[in-house]
Amino acid sequence: MAQAQKRRPASNWAPIEAPPAKPSTFVGRVIDALTRRRALLRRLGLAASVIIIAVSLTIFVRTLIRVDPNKVKAAIAGTGGDQIMLSFAFTALSYLALTGYDGLALRHLRVKIPYRLTALASFASYAISFTLGFPLVVQGAVRYWIYGPAGLSAAGSDAERKPEPTTRPRPSQKVIPATIVRLATLPAERPAGP
Repeated sequence: MAQAQKRRPASNWAPIEAPPAKPSTFVGRVIDALTRRRALLRRLGLAASVIIIAVSLTIFVRTLIRVDPNKVKAAIAGTGGDQIMLSFAFTALSYLALTGYDGLALRHLRVKIPYRLTALASFASYAISFTLGFPLVVQGAVRYWIYGPAGLSAAGSDAERKPEPTTRPRPSQKVIPATIVRLATLPAERPAGP
């Protein structure tokens, strides 16, 4: 009988898998627990989203009910057309300046991205984060969502970067913050007089 078992083809033998190693660190155990309960976490995330939307809509409706339409009409009538047009113009200028911020950041990273994509990422990230009120979280997520298909990763794209110039050294990144701190801590000059 022992010889018959030895003659079996290898494909009929079931491989013996070693049990998965248990994580030894606290972080490893937490990650392991989260991956095992992924479906539950998705349901909890959906439930939390529905609750947040319901609370937000309730607050919005209660606030909207208190608004007097006659006061809104009077405020609009009291505002001149030139003031409204100037407000639109300054808003557009503000968002244009914000796209310049993204453009300078990409230039500093030596990444070539079309301006229309930079403007879209900048405008969308600022508009959504100003609306939601979580700029540190939302802006990065929106930019990653827009720049990702263009080939830019969170660490940057090596394929798009220009080679580092060899003729001049790259200035230290600590120079600008140190200069700002120095300027901020200078004593204020007092006017001469009695």
